[in-house]
Amino acid sequence: MAVFGLVGLFTQYVAVPFLTSSLHVPDAAIGLMAVTGAAVDSLMAAFARADWILYLGGLVGFLSACGTIICRSLMTKCVGPFEVGAVFSVVASFQVFCSILCFYCFYVY
Repeated sequence: MAVFGLVGLFTQYVAVPFLTSSLHVPDAAIGLMAVTGAAVDSLMAAFARADWILYLGGLVGFLSACGTIICRSLMTKCVGPFEVGAVFSVVASFQVFCSILCFYCFYVY
């Protein structure tokens, strides 16, 4: 798990800033790469026959750690500067609601 945590830190603090500022990759393209990488990572984990395949899948899906960040970045570009706080508060409220709903759906018998 420590390896995946380090990969997530690398993604958020090195890879995404490099992709956006140096290579000028749009946020939507990074989001698409993140979703595709997460799907490939999940498929590799599902069909892994050796331990090293799990680590390879984590490296393939390294951009999946920044999915929330990319979504928030795209949302800020869709609204005005005075509505960003309101949009983020609605999104945070929805995240909390989903967490509570999932808890009662999966953990309470």
